[in-house]
Amino acid sequence: MKLTNRCQYALLAMLTLTKAYKSDRNKFYTTKRIAQANDIPKEFLEKIVALLSNCGLVESQKGVAGGLRLIKNPAKISIAEIIREFDGPLAPVSCVSKYKYETCPLERSKSLTFLFKRIRNIQFKILSKTTLADLV
Repeated sequence: MKLTNRCQYALLAMLTLTKAYKSDRNKFYTTKRIAQANDIPKEFLEKIVALLSNCGLVESQKGVAGGLRLIKNPAKISIAEIIREFDGPLAPVSCVSKYKYETCPLERSKSLTFLFKRIRNIQFKILSKTTLADLV
């Protein structure tokens, strides 16, 4: 699996919001503060935040006391959920994906298909059981 920069920045931003949630779940944190804490270009972070908001992971508030905060408890947000929102299926190749299956050349070999299904299952197990709260 190779994560895009967009996904990596989203994970970093979500970890920052998780730390904030633990100290004061009602407080909003500015994108500027999150961008600086993670060395994320602010304009890039704003695009990431829009997707995080659209998928129901964060909420934003405008104004002096505005910013971002998590909507859900970080113990209920898996790393797999975030990765899927930004980079799609966790499967290393499309022909072993459970939800976004597409044919691929590896299907010509049962042993390779079996191997990549095992890899998919291990990745899924780890990423779906690891939450933001686990990482903070």
